[in-house]
Amino acid sequence: MQLTDLCDNNDPAVQRAALDQADIVIWCTATFAQAERDVWAPVPDHLKDHSFLVLPRADVLARDGLLAARVAALGDVAREEFHNFFPVAPLSIANRIRRGDPVSDGQLSASGVSALSYAIQNLVSSGRQADLDSAYLYLGRCGHDESAVPAGAHSRSSERPAGTTVVREVIAEAARTIADLHTGVAMQNPDALTGVFSELSEELSELAADAEPEDADAKAWWDELSAASDKLMLAGLEKGPGPAADAATIVLQLSRDLQSGALA
Repeated sequence: MQLTDLCDNNDPAVQRAALDQADIVIWCTATFAQAERDVWAPVPDHLKDHSFLVLPRADVLARDGLLAARVAALGDVAREEFHNFFPVAPLSIANRIRRGDPVSDGQLSASGVSALSYAIQNLVSSGRQADLDSAYLYLGRCGHDESAVPAGAHSRSSERPAGTTVVREVIAEAARTIADLHTGVAMQNPDALTGVFSELSEELSELAADAEPEDADAKAWWDELSAASDKLMLAGLEKGPGPAADAATIVLQLSRDLQSGALA
């Protein structure tokens, strides 16, 4: 997971560029002024449905008698533009952490941080599970038939670096194994797939290590496989539906790219 923090950058161009790369947005604001609305307006609905509007310094606003009105105003915006809305008071928690003081569950709950954290984790988990279910469904329906090679792919096969045939066979075998597990325990226990990903990672690493690319294109091809191998290795070490979904997606993408000639 990568976090991009733009709290000190008010450049709309930078903000839009970050939004283009985001899967989840946590938009912290006291007013959601017109300049912010202009940046947010073109954001696609699927990202808005995975984003949170956060009102910081809720304790200070409450002390000044402004919290109720601010919550009412931003609540109307959140209902139309965001997945959820949370007033939070994180400064007191941050100060305690900086001083080395313990932070109790009650203090976290009172600050609103716990509710926001839980909502983010729940959204991530549901998204990961949806990705995993989609990957299993795709594999189960398509069976990953290697004979269904898109038109033009064969004509490009001769352009691929030496060893591509072996790579395709290795990846295809992994895809078939995942498809077989789809009908078994993997739907209830995604960790059953970790062995598949670990083994595939090792095989790809060995193939990439033995490769001796002669030109820049071939080197880029093997570098991409090496990067995929590293990601699969991490998925093999981690547990749960999230890493399994990531790894299944990598296998599918590699197989599609090899069939279509994108990795050439």
